[in-house]
Amino acid sequence: MAEAFVPKYPNDEVRSLGGLFRQTSEELLDHPLFRQKDLAKGEWVSTNWRDVRKAVDELAAALTAMGIGRGDRVAILSNSRQE
Repeated sequence: MAEAFVPKYPNDEVRSLGGLFRQTSEELLDHPLFRQKDLAKGEWVSTNWRDVRKAVDELAAALTAMGIGRGDRVAILSNSRQE
């Protein structure tokens, strides 16, 4: 098993959960963030920080395009899943 990566914290530039996510994703771009079992194939599949960051950036752009901005509240109603 690979040795765990430990990010450098705290960082004075990190002032929010989003900032912490961005800093961590920059340090760990190609490292796995999630693993889930593909039941059809019977194997574990990894999703790396780079792919999750891309999805987060796309979601942020979509929310901004809808007029949602800093300080606005958004509810997420979903089953428990990585998306």
